Formats: sequence, structure tokens, C-alpha cells
Amino acid sequence: LKILYDLEGVLSKYHKDTTIEILIVPFRNEFTSKTIRRARILKYNIILTDVRDLYFDLVQFVKE
Repeated sequence: LKILYDLEGVLSKYHKDTTIEILIVPFRNEFTSKTIRRARILKYNIILTDVRDLYFDLVQFVKE
């Protein structure tokens, strides 16, 4: 969760509609429920994913 707060500060320097943050962990279950909720409510484009699903999640994001 702390990393999202840190990255939110970094992202605030960039336009939210043209910036995507991808946070990758070895396994998706390493994200806490608080981290997932926080990423969903932020006004930035944030993809929480793991190494295995990175490509799929990025393609899904672009399709949306």
C-alpha cells in the first residue's frame, strides 16, 4: 500500500489520461485487499498484475 502512495506522488506530475502505471509482483496474491481498493479509487491508470498475466492485463486495459 505504501508504494501506491509513493507512486501517486510521482504520477501527479503527469497527465492522468496519458500515463499508465504498472505495478508488477511475482504473484498476484501478493497484493493486499487495501492495495487493490486504493488502486481502484485513484484517478490514475494503474494496473496491478503479476509476471504471468502482465501481457494479458495490459491488452485488456488498452481494449477498455
